[in-house]
Amino acid sequence: MKKMIFIVICLALSGCAGKRLPPPVKVETYTYPDGGKYVGKFKDGKKNGQGTFTYPEGQKYVGRWKDDKRNGQGTITSPSGYKYEGEWKDGKPDGQGTETFPDGSTYVGEWQNGLPNGQGTKTLPDGRKYVGEWKDAREHGQGIFTSPNGQKYVGEFKDGRKNGQGTFTFPDGNKYVGEFKDGKKNGQGTYTWYDGSKYVGEWKGGEMWNGTIYDKDGNIIKKVVNGIKQVDLTKEHKIPEPDATKESQSLLVIPFSVDYPTNFGTPVKGWGIKFNSRMNKTISFDPKFRQDYLVVEMEPGDYTGSKFIHPDYEGNDYIYGSYPRNRKDLDKSKRKNLRHLSFKLVNKNIKIADFRFTYWQQLGNDGGCCSYYGIIESIDDMVKNRTLDKISKLENFEKWKFTD
Repeated sequence: MKKMIFIVICLALSGCAGKRLPPPVKVETYTYPDGGKYVGKFKDGKKNGQGTFTYPEGQKYVGRWKDDKRNGQGTITSPSGYKYEGEWKDGKPDGQGTETFPDGSTYVGEWQNGLPNGQGTKTLPDGRKYVGEWKDAREHGQGIFTSPNGQKYVGEFKDGRKNGQGTFTFPDGNKYVGEFKDGKKNGQGTYTWYDGSKYVGEWKGGEMWNGTIYDKDGNIIKKVVNGIKQVDLTKEHKIPEPDATKESQSLLVIPFSVDYPTNFGTPVKGWGIKFNSRMNKTISFDPKFRQDYLVVEMEPGDYTGSKFIHPDYEGNDYIYGSYPRNRKDLDKSKRKNLRHLSFKLVNKNIKIADFRFTYWQQLGNDGGCCSYYGIIESIDDMVKNRTLDKISKLENFEKWKFTD
């Protein structure tokens, strides 16, 4: 009977047949030469198990260790107020964890190799919040960004910025649905104002680039070409109001002279003027029958005309001509006075240009239609006064200052 009891005890302790019990895990206190201090368990001379390490700079880690590395559940705090609480692997945050910064902002979510990776939520002290995917500590993938003032973005992120397809809702009810690049509206998108009017088309660097603005009933208000808003006054009979949300804004009125032979011909697209300025703007236009002027929204500043653009020929420069006329014909026209065309736009002012675009079509010798011509030419005070008389009667004109 005694022999049987001894065998049972040996089996329970796994100590029979010369086998040794594993060495106990020690709980010790060790102070390092640099001032760091560890209180916890050691195994084979390394930190293993539960322990507390106080770093020379004042940081403190309380949690699990494996072979001298933070591993498992643990919390690190800093005198500055920084704190991470969660899972660790090979000395780095890995798994689920919560990071708290001195300013009160927090990140709660997944970690990999020491950085936020996967699904997570970051909340800022002012109430702004991002919920979504992360890659290497940056918003990356699908996510939702919200702000206490009512702003909300739902869509794609890349490297911490809005990139790809998304929807941005503004506090006043305006909404943009479309493409983003580097945090700005870029590509195809639709911007809808709270009153139902909308812009549909291309964006570039956060600005409307090539598209159409409609009123709430779907009627065309204006077109945007190469970043310039162009008002079709033949339909609107008004000019846009000054935009209080913009610090800088000016209007340029370009007189037109458009002539068609009887009922022949249709407008030819692709005309334009390029200006050298800090904005390097190009105004494009599509001359319409009986069009008297074009209103263009532009940034205030100094502008110098550098190139006349026509639809069929790219070799023109602003000095020597507009196809298909030759230089000799041009020199006989008023256009020779525009070789050094320059003007200044003042903020919140409307100005009539010192030049006009003249477009005409003419029948061929056989009576067929049509050869077309275009030219930029200087104008006299009579043309400017006639243009001023027309635009001064339009709605919203009195809301702008006029630059003579």
